[in-house]
Amino acid sequence: MNASHPVEPPDADSSNASPLDLTKALQFADHDEDKMHNRLVSFYACYEAGLEQLDAMIVSGDHEGLRRVAHSLKSASGYIGALRLQLAASQLSTNKAPVEQLAATLRQELQAVLTTILPHRPTQITGSSLDNLPNDFAVTLEQMEALIRTGDARASVRLAELERSMIGNPMAADLAAIRDAFDDLDIALALSKLSALHEAYATNKERSL
Repeated sequence: MNASHPVEPPDADSSNASPLDLTKALQFADHDEDKMHNRLVSFYACYEAGLEQLDAMIVSGDHEGLRRVAHSLKSASGYIGALRLQLAASQLSTNKAPVEQLAATLRQELQAVLTTILPHRPTQITGSSLDNLPNDFAVTLEQMEALIRTGDARASVRLAELERSMIGNPMAADLAAIRDAFDDLDIALALSKLSALHEAYATNKERSL
């Protein structure tokens, strides 16, 4: 197994682990501290609004929406060593009941992870997410989607080039994760991560206006 790929969701013994295992996060980042910190920053930027989103879904009884969020978190949390969150996300995404209880646990663990990440993130995390981006970034993401959907090998090369051009931007870590999934032939995961990145970019762009 490549060290850059997270392990499968942990078992129940992980309930006593800390919210964020930086040793594992560094392992999954190929022992590259800059890459690890970029992933932490990217996770915070993508899921900072997740608490309110989870609250709204719990109140409205949107069980399908909760499972979609859990499915996204299951993979993303593994890349940063958030084993308790990964376990909670795995349980919610695969179990039919009790959804409300599992969702409450997921929210609690997401809150703990975000709080733990705070000291590791740059002060201006939101502003930095738009730095070093090409003017046609949204169009570029759409082109990436077309290449990934058809399994075109050029997607990996283009993602790597784009990642290098965005050094210092937290979204570069998202591109690396998309490329990892594509190179592992997990097209569904690559498209899911690409969609999340596109949404995060649109949100940050709107906030900057």
